[in-house]
Amino acid sequence: MDATTLNGKLVYDGTGYIAVGPSPNAKMSGGEVVLGLPNSGTVKKYSLTGYSSSSVEEMPSSQQTLTNTAISLSGGQTTMTFTKLLSEPGELEISSTGATTLIFAVGESSSLTYHKSRKSVKIDLANCGDKVETTETKALNKFGVFGHAFLMIGAMLYVLPCGILSAVFKEKLGPAWIKIHLPMQMLGSGAVLCGLVVIISCLSQADRDPDFETSTAFGIHTVLGFIAIVFVAVQVAV
Repeated sequence: MDATTLNGKLVYDGTGYIAVGPSPNAKMSGGEVVLGLPNSGTVKKYSLTGYSSSSVEEMPSSQQTLTNTAISLSGGQTTMTFTKLLSEPGELEISSTGATTLIFAVGESSSLTYHKSRKSVKIDLANCGDKVETTETKALNKFGVFGHAFLMIGAMLYVLPCGILSAVFKEKLGPAWIKIHLPMQMLGSGAVLCGLVVIISCLSQADRDPDFETSTAFGIHTVLGFIAIVFVAVQVAV
């Protein structure tokens, strides 16, 4: 590093994208990162406007001022190098003499998907040998999220509707309808309950992200989930 540029080299002990850059609040939203994608072999600058993959927006070509860029995969490791100007018009500054908060993330694959791990670091580039304040965050367990989705979708779109339809067509099914209805309702209700327990467990083990929890997407999902649970409760009661 000199007074105007930063020479960066990051090595990730795994295969996936690497991202690093300044953030005013140690969070993803509002930050700006240098992002290396092994699948395309590109290292570019991106603005972060939210918490989804679609909110990772590549900066205009006029702002792509990185030099000496490279990203490679070798021996199960991903290595990204770049040279970046510390101060650029209209962008977050990386201080050469004081503390700067940087955010890091690595992906689960070589393309832009949900990050496998993320953290924030407060670092003074003029005193890199000094103690660095690091805050590591634990993301939601992806297998738990997939399990939650599988249980809820399976129950709401397949199992419970089968139980409801058996009651609707009970005259055609005869006495057998109740033998279909009750098991399907019990199985569907159990799946919804298990799905709820799984996601609560995942949320309790992951670090909270207040900004994400107040986002529109999270709010809509929570409301729909609540409606689904009320629907199930009504079905069981009836």
